[in-house]
Amino acid sequence: MKKDKQFNLEKIILILILLSSIMFIVSYTTTKNIVFYDEGSYVGNGKNLFSGGELGRYESLRPPLMGLTVGALWAVGLDVVVAGKILISICFVLLIYLLYIYSEALYKGSGLITALITLASGVFLFWTNRLLTEIPSLLILVFGLYLFHRKKYYLAGLVISIGFLFRFSSALILIGLFIYLFIKMFVERSYLPNIKIGLMLAGGFLTLAVPYFIISKIFFGSFLTSITSGQAAVGVFGQNAWHNFEFFIGTLWKQNILPVFLLAFIILLIERTHIFTKAKNLKAIIPFSIAILSFLYFTLFTHTEARYMHQAIPFIALVAGWTLMYIVNLFKKNYKQYIRYAIVLVFFVLFIINGAHIIKEQRTYAVDPMRTQLLLLEEYFSMVPDGECAYVDEVQNVVYSDIKILGHGEYLKGIDRDKCKYFVIDAKNLSCSEDNSECKKRVTNLNTKLEEDQAEFVYNKVIFGRNRFVLKLN
Repeated sequence: MKKDKQFNLEKIILILILLSSIMFIVSYTTTKNIVFYDEGSYVGNGKNLFSGGELGRYESLRPPLMGLTVGALWAVGLDVVVAGKILISICFVLLIYLLYIYSEALYKGSGLITALITLASGVFLFWTNRLLTEIPSLLILVFGLYLFHRKKYYLAGLVISIGFLFRFSSALILIGLFIYLFIKMFVERSYLPNIKIGLMLAGGFLTLAVPYFIISKIFFGSFLTSITSGQAAVGVFGQNAWHNFEFFIGTLWKQNILPVFLLAFIILLIERTHIFTKAKNLKAIIPFSIAILSFLYFTLFTHTEARYMHQAIPFIALVAGWTLMYIVNLFKKNYKQYIRYAIVLVFFVLFIINGAHIIKEQRTYAVDPMRTQLLLLEEYFSMVPDGECAYVDEVQNVVYSDIKILGHGEYLKGIDRDKCKYFVIDAKNLSCSEDNSECKKRVTNLNTKLEEDQAEFVYNKVIFGRNRFVLKLN
C-alpha cells in the first residue's frame, strides 16, 4: 500500500513537471522574438533544397537534417517560424520525459531530479523555442542512449547517427559510449562481447553517416567539408582554451552550480571506485563521459557562446541525478524519500523562477518601444519581394520572403548580377576600425560597385540603434 502511494505521488509530480514544461514553452513560444542568424541559415538551406536551388542559399557547414525538416514544413505551405517552433516545443517536452525515463533506468529515483535540474538551467530554457538543432538533436541522442541501455546496440548507433545529422557535435555521444565500453571491457575482463557491442554500435552509426559523407564528397568536393567548414566558422583549436575553460565553467556555475555535481561524481570515482565494478553503477560513466567531452570540445572554440553548453547540460543533469540519489541512499531509510522530495522541490522552484524570468524578459518585445523596433526589423527583412534575388549580409531575409540570397562577396565578384536586383546591408558592416585595412578596402569596393550599379535606396531606417538599408540595383 505504501509503495502504491509512493508510485502515485511520483506520477503526480512527473505530470506536474510535464504540465509546467508545456505551460512554459507555450507561453515562451507565443511571444514574438528576433530570429537569429543561425535560424535563418537553416530556413535558407531548407528553401534551397525544396526549390531546386531557386530560393534561399545552401550553407554546406550546416548539418543537413534541420534544413530538411524546416524545408519540408515550408514545402507543404506552413509558416516555417510558427510550425517550426511548434515542432521544437513538442521535442522539448518529449526530451524532458525521456530524460526522466533514462535517468530512472540508470538509478531508480533519480528521474525527477534529473528532469528538474535540466529545466532549472536558464541557458537550457532560453534556447528551447529557437529553430536550432539543440533540442531535436538532444531528444534523438537521449533516445539513442536509452536504446543502448535496452541492449538495442545497432538501433542505438542508427539513432545517434540521426542526431549527428542534426548536429555534428552529437558524434561525441558515440565516443562517450566507446569510452564506457572500453572501461567495461577491463572491469568485467570480458573482451569479445564488448568489442561486438562496439562494432554493432559503429555499424548502426555508419549506416547513415557513410551515405552522407559520400553525398558531401559528390556535391562539395570532400567527405568532411561540412564538418571542417563548421569548425573553421567558429575557430576550433584556438589558443585561448584556458579563457574558454573559465568562461564555460562560469556558465555552468550559473546554471545551479552544475560543476559541483561533476566534482562530486569525480570524488566518488576516486574514493569509492569499488561501487563502479557493479554493471549498473558503471553505466553512470556514460553521461559523465559525454558531459566532459562536450565541455572540453567547446573550450577549443575561439568563438564562445553560453548556448554551446546546451549539449552538455542534460548529461550533467543525469550525472547530478545519479550522484544525488547515491548520496540520498546513504541516509537512513526513514529519511530518504523526504530528502529526495526536498531536492525535487528546490529544483522545481528554481525552474519556475528561471522560467518566469525568461518569459518576462521575452515579453519586453510585446510592448513599446521594443515591439515597434521588432516590427520594423521584420519589415526590413521582408522588403525584398518574393521571387527576387538579393545580396545580403544577414540571412534572416529568407525567413520572411521567398527569395534567393547571395553574400556581399559574391556581389563584388559579379555573381548572378543579371538576376539579383537588391542589395541589403546593416550599417554596422560599413564601419571599420582604424587598423583594419581589409575591412576598409571591402567597404570602399562596395561603395564603388554600388555607384557603378546606380543603386537607389528603397529602405532606410534606424532599427535597434543601427541604420538598415535596402537598395535597388539598376
